[in-house]
Amino acid sequence: MAEITLSHVKMGYTRKKLAVDDVTLTIGSGEFFVLLGPSGCGKTTLLRLISGISVPSEGDVLFDGVSVKDTAPQDRNVAMVFQNFALYPHRTVYRNISYPLECRKMPKEEIDRKVREIAEIFGIASLLDKRPRVLSGGQRQLVAIARAMVRRPAVFLLDEPFSNLDAELRDALRAQVRKAHRLLPETAFVYVTHDQNEAMSLSDRIAVMKDGRIMAQGSAAEIYERPDSLFAAEFIGSPKINLLPAVLLTEGGTRKADVGGQVLELPLLKEDPDVGKDGAEVLIGIRPEEIIPENAATAGTQERIRLSGRFEGLARAGAGVQILFTVDGISGTFSSLATHGFPAEAGERIHFGIRKSAVQVFDKDSGKNISNKTGSAQGTEAAGGGLT
Repeated sequence: MAEITLSHVKMGYTRKKLAVDDVTLTIGSGEFFVLLGPSGCGKTTLLRLISGISVPSEGDVLFDGVSVKDTAPQDRNVAMVFQNFALYPHRTVYRNISYPLECRKMPKEEIDRKVREIAEIFGIASLLDKRPRVLSGGQRQLVAIARAMVRRPAVFLLDEPFSNLDAELRDALRAQVRKAHRLLPETAFVYVTHDQNEAMSLSDRIAVMKDGRIMAQGSAAEIYERPDSLFAAEFIGSPKINLLPAVLLTEGGTRKADVGGQVLELPLLKEDPDVGKDGAEVLIGIRPEEIIPENAATAGTQERIRLSGRFEGLARAGAGVQILFTVDGISGTFSSLATHGFPAEAGERIHFGIRKSAVQVFDKDSGKNISNKTGSAQGTEAAGGGLT
């Protein structure tokens, strides 16, 4: 088992730009932690720092409170799976899986038992005598995962392992990774991806990265419902979050927002001397599923704030329908979600109810979420059976 701590870690490949810029976080023993972000945001570099392949230029990497900054990768008890399968082409599947155990000079009987056990778990027992060249992409990646798991690492690192595979196969292999996590309940899993759906479905916690920094972290629900930053709010969610430009004001002791001349009552805001003042420009963030057409059957059943606008049309959104609309006084098209169509003609005036507690308020300049949150982690710090 290993708790991973990164303390003010910096890493730069050039003098002008840091690939990892002052990252501090803790990944618990047995936790499934996902690093999520666009290409070039620093997530793979962070993985390399944990593995020992790269050494931070500043800061420290600790396992269970002990620095491993000067510990070689092979001495960290870390296993890693990459995009490319990195299998030995001349070895059979059996010999690929057994290789790390052979390096440890385990008895042949124990090696055989462990290899066959892990092959049964991943459904590749029938492939043990085959060589990688005759396997499908999904089968090769399962072999790579089995090889990494068979020696029971303290830390298991996965760098976009399924990005080269088709969508259906990715879904199946994600289930296999979750199974692997259950089988190694004390092993910390750190998974790198740019796919928000993958991050949301796999993770215990997520860190959203941009330009080498952590922009938000927390559970999938926390980041979706109360993201720390505007970037995280926009990066996660499909259809994307609605962002309405507004100006803060106070009326009768209540904080409100002027949205193109429509005044909305807001949830509580943070007491921050640098943001949230009257007259400040903000973006009001509302997830599409939180916007309910007022003439729908559910309107008025909860405390809601309201907007007026015009109906623009419908668009398919998976099993549901996106209701496209404009808001009086501001430019742009926004969306709501419904399970069925919407009985209105294009250009018809409509009204929307919004659950007040679901409203996010982002400072336009800094991108900070200035809503008064109760669950999500703040800033860049946060605090089954097994194999035999």
